Amino acid sequence: MEQQDKENEKLKGHSLAFISMFISILVITGLVSVFLNEGERVSIIENRALAPMPEVTPWSLFSGSYTDSLEMYYADNFPMREALVGIARTVRDMSGYHTEVVYYQAEAAPAMVEKTDTLAAAAEDTVTVKADTDTIKVAAEFDRSAGVIVYNKQAIQLFTGSNEAARKFAAMINLYQWTFDTLDVYCLIAPTSIDFYLPDEYKKSSNYEFKTINLIRDSLDSAVHFVDAYSELGKHTGEYIFFNTDHHWTGRGAYYAYVAFCRSAGIEPHSLGDFERRQAKRRFLGSLYGITLDKTLKDNRDSLEYFSPNIPIKTFRYNKDSGRYELSKLFSNTHNYANFIGGDFPMVRIESEINARKILVIKDSFGNAVVPFLSLHYGTIYVMDYRYFDINVRDFVGQNGISDILFLHNTFSANSKYSAYRGRYLLNWRAAAAPKEKSVNDSTTTTRQDGF
Repeated sequence: MEQQDKENEKLKGHSLAFISMFISILVITGLVSVFLNEGERVSIIENRALAPMPEVTPWSLFSGSYTDSLEMYYADNFPMREALVGIARTVRDMSGYHTEVVYYQAEAAPAMVEKTDTLAAAAEDTVTVKADTDTIKVAAEFDRSAGVIVYNKQAIQLFTGSNEAARKFAAMINLYQWTFDTLDVYCLIAPTSIDFYLPDEYKKSSNYEFKTINLIRDSLDSAVHFVDAYSELGKHTGEYIFFNTDHHWTGRGAYYAYVAFCRSAGIEPHSLGDFERRQAKRRFLGSLYGITLDKTLKDNRDSLEYFSPNIPIKTFRYNKDSGRYELSKLFSNTHNYANFIGGDFPMVRIESEINARKILVIKDSFGNAVVPFLSLHYGTIYVMDYRYFDINVRDFVGQNGISDILFLHNTFSANSKYSAYRGRYLLNWRAAAAPKEKSVNDSTTTTRQDGF
């Protein structure tokens, strides 16, 4: 009996030692992750920004948001996370189980999903990191909580429309039309690839983007010019108009949206032959690959083509710190969608001597690939990303002699309550001054803006 008691005590001691060691490992690893690991700002393998260390405030502690944010930070900055994620996906791909359609339930983005359109937060304009032979430049804009289907070697994000959000978005645009009743206000809703390429059996009734687009169209004031990009793109589904691994349209897809705009504006669109076609030398993996890490997508990388106007053009981007415009490029040196106007900036100004007309483009990132085409019709194009810019639009339109306003958003943005709220806020906000028209680089002589 005594011997049995000694063995039980010994076993109990071993168990306590094991439990203590296990808890110690968890505690030490957690402390390292939270306090010592600065972590990478961008996950190369997932092509997205990692959650930052949350700031401690009385409100965040009281509301519980601090602990939620700390949990996301810990999950994103766990030691060796990149390697472990890669190993897990490799094991999955080696399992040999493949179907015609693979569904991925994406996790929600760390913070401010509706506002964020770049992999990194808006604190910096762009972030570039190297991954194998790819240059991943921040460019993502979609609801990361939505599922992604890989079908026919193409990633397609599932869309779920909200009638309420769509009507609020249309009401916001109507407010601009009523405010600027002497200007031409245009609304272009950019579809993604789901309606054109995903078979009906894999979609629910709420997943059809054309229903939301039509609802917005029918909710617009009759004075607003609705641009039917959906129908124009539908005529060219056999062409490379959407990327396979990224949620954006291609430069060719953006061209057909430009054609639709010209028809709505009553102007003659230029043919693609009027532009100089260029193509990046390297292929890339986009935002939806970053969510799925699907091997079939990795084997079906995207290529980038773009069409440069054959006229002298100056491009400037607005620097919020200096309050001035600085010389920029119409096409940057990236090999992915961030090539167009260099990515998402608070404000970009594009100038040519084509005429004296001025247009304000209020957009998400889908507008980046469209505005170069507009340079053959407008002498000045202001490209505003109002997620990253506080400006009084009333003052800006009056001070800069704007004649046309184009709202260009994809269906996800048009179904975001944030977009409708932000548009109203900037229309009525009185605190900000409009950007200075004079640039320190305005005297610089610039001809065509090259990409590669």
